[in-house]
Parts: sequence; structure tokens; C-alpha cells
Amino acid sequence: MLVLQQQLWLLVLESKSSDFSVNVGIGQALTYMMASPNDDRPIFGAICNGTDFLFLKLVRSASPKYAHFRLFSLLNPENDLYNVLKVLKNIGKALA
Repeated sequence: MLVLQQQLWLLVLESKSSDFSVNVGIGQALTYMMASPNDDRPIFGAICNGTDFLFLKLVRSASPKYAHFRLFSLLNPENDLYNVLKVLKNIGKALA
């Protein structure tokens, strides 16, 4: 787990198996995100397995809600790496 500015929590999952899905890490990522000390701002997270990236957004309230962006993959013919970098840049701007 990597914490940047205590607002972006990044959970990196490693696996030898190429069949490992980032969906498996959603529960663990949300648990870490719920532990964030920031109650007043949305909390962003990302799960990566080396080829797939899934970004999460959590809003804590009386009943916390989360959403996820579409799955980005480096294996797509268009190679989503540039889209991943755009999302990270936009999250950085939102946290500034």
C-alpha cells in the first residue's frame, strides 16, 4: 500500500498468475480507503495487477458510497497506459 498526501491510497496486487483479476482487491482497497483520516473529501484509490488498472472513488457519509471507473488494460489494442496517466493526473488536480 502506498499513501500519497493521505488522500490517494494505492493498493498494488501482485500475482504470478495472469488470470488474477483486480476485482478481487476491491474489498481490501475499500477497507484501506475507509481508514483514511479525511472525512470531508472524496477518497480515490487504484488497484493494479500489472496489466489492468481499476480506479475507485469513495465518499464517506452515513452510508458510504463507492464507484469505479471502467477497467483500463495495457493489453487492449489501443494500450490504455495513456488513459491511466490521464486519470492519475486528474486525480492529482482534484487533490491539489
